[in-house]
Amino acid sequence: MRSRSLRSIVMIVTVLVLSPWAMVRAQWLGGSPVPRRQDGKPVVLDRNPAPRTTDGRPDLTGVWAAPSTDEQKILADRFGSIRREPMALTPWAQEQYEYNRDPKEGFSGRPELNPAKNCVPLTTAQLITGGTSSATIEMIQSPKRLLILYQWDHNIRQVWTDGRGHAEDPGLTWLGDSIGKWMGDTLVVDTIGLRNEQWFDGAGHVHSPELRIEERYQRLDFDTVQIDITYDDPKAFTTPYKRRHYYRLRPDWELVEDVRCYVGSEDWLNEQEIFKNTSTRGLE
Repeated sequence: MRSRSLRSIVMIVTVLVLSPWAMVRAQWLGGSPVPRRQDGKPVVLDRNPAPRTTDGRPDLTGVWAAPSTDEQKILADRFGSIRREPMALTPWAQEQYEYNRDPKEGFSGRPELNPAKNCVPLTTAQLITGGTSSATIEMIQSPKRLLILYQWDHNIRQVWTDGRGHAEDPGLTWLGDSIGKWMGDTLVVDTIGLRNEQWFDGAGHVHSPELRIEERYQRLDFDTVQIDITYDDPKAFTTPYKRRHYYRLRPDWELVEDVRCYVGSEDWLNEQEIFKNTSTRGLE
């Protein structure tokens, strides 16, 4: 009887200890392959608390990259799978998209119409939404601002967190006017004043200068940042479009020069051959 009771106790303790994440960990470390990052290094499985600055805020400083396939599985188990709401396009935006999209590729825009292929600078919208969302970034946090350095084309954003509001007339720029404020442990970033010569994403969706972007940054643990993004543009979307991204800390990585398009580059010269024989249409 004592042996049976002891086995029962061991089974109960095992069920309590092996939470869903603990069981996934056991599976990874058992007969299954060890989860890997993009560079082949093992994934950090342990969860450690996020570091904080001297003023008590979560510290977003670090080099971050999109999760590998293995990390995506882990994050889905920990925090839930990512679900992107479908875009609700206005007739104007739908017309532009139908013209820009590549019927052969389905999820890509026609390269001869893609502004990025003709060295038009990327905007904030495309840096965090389009094909560059998987690029490595570095965040540098100080009391007055958050600097976001994108490896893609060495873009730099300044998010002012010193209490200022938007400029009365910020004008239109490629990266817009970004201000942020802390709401508890979440940094809420508001961006306006974005130029719209560039597409919204690589699929050929567009936006207008009325686009407003809200980003919510949360450092969930030492190795994970979650960014919830809302795109509000009454000319392009009938309802705001929402997405969520996860980034994973890469403490042993450094940003490298990754300039993709400049006059005279191989990419630029190749695209000029396409443009010679193709008509293009600007946004109305």
